[in-house]
Amino acid sequence: MTVLTTLGLEESIRNHWGICVLAYVDHPDGEVWFWSGIGTMRFNGNDYEGVGRLGGVAPIGGSRTLGVRTVTFMLAGVPQEAEVWLNKNVRNRIARAWIAGMRPEGRINGEPWQVIEGRCDYQEIEPDGNGMAMIKLMIAEPIWSVERAQKLGMTPQWAKKIFGADVTGFDDIPGMRTKSVNWTQT
Repeated sequence: MTVLTTLGLEESIRNHWGICVLAYVDHPDGEVWFWSGIGTMRFNGNDYEGVGRLGGVAPIGGSRTLGVRTVTFMLAGVPQEAEVWLNKNVRNRIARAWIAGMRPEGRINGEPWQVIEGRCDYQEIEPDGNGMAMIKLMIAEPIWSVERAQKLGMTPQWAKKIFGADVTGFDDIPGMRTKSVNWTQT
């Protein structure tokens, strides 16, 4: 099984330092940057607002089946009156999400792994019966995003760094990524 990740994320998982989800939405009312933690975190020149347990991105992960999936960005605990000022013109705006490894001191460890890039389709607001509501932003992931994983491969240097100096078998992978084979009758 091949797991695509970044060195920072892999190191954080291996050392049990924790992970988080980062998300970006090009919302018509202004860009939105949020993360799954609490408080504001500065990363790569952007201020990510923490949504803690009130926010989420689902589903995160991959599949071996070919298909266009819909990903939902969610934010709960919003006053129901928000529907009045919520801009509904989100269609075709860009949305992205990453999984990032954390350092023990609460900073992002290395580069996050981008798991979603798609276009906003629509948003809805669902009242919870207690005067609050949940905003759901539906993201349609394009079919070309299925190809991203096929263009990546573990290099011999990366494998040796992760598994040790005497690992073999990965040396041919970079050449196989660009190899072209023509089948002919003999």
